[in-house]
This record gives sequence, structure tokens and C-alpha cells, in this order.
Amino acid sequence: KFTSEMHTSKNLTYNGTIKYYVKSDAKKYTPEITYATKKWNNALGKKVFQRTNSISRSRLVFTGTNKLGASYAGVAEI
Repeated sequence: KFTSEMHTSKNLTYNGTIKYYVKSDAKKYTPEITYATKKWNNALGKKVFQRTNSISRSRLVFTGTNKLGASYAGVAEI
């Protein structure tokens, strides 16, 4: 969830990682998302982007629609 601390610092990282979740309506984009996160991790020299299976533990959510709960932020609409 998007906390007030994240809002203040504009920081999506937690302990040096950004955990991301892919909603079911965006699963068809999984190859592209995986490719992009691997490229970023390689460029950054460490595994910053890490996929998670829990939307509540993620900092970034990929969705195929604009329908996501108001308590979440860091959304990349595909």
C-alpha cells in the first residue's frame, strides 16, 4: 500500500528493492514486463525490481485497466 512515508519521500523502494505485482488483466504483458525489469536490474547492477504474488506487498502494480483501489499508487497502466 502507498504509505504517507512513500508519499513524502516519493520513494518506491523498500530496502533497496521495488516489489511489483502484475494483475490478471495485464498477465498477457508478462514477457514484456519481465524483459524490461531484467534490463533495468542489469543496468542497475542488482536486482532492484522483484516480482511478488501479493498486491498488498507490492510497491508497483501493472494493470491492463485503470481500475485499482484508491489505497494503491505507483501504477503503470499498460
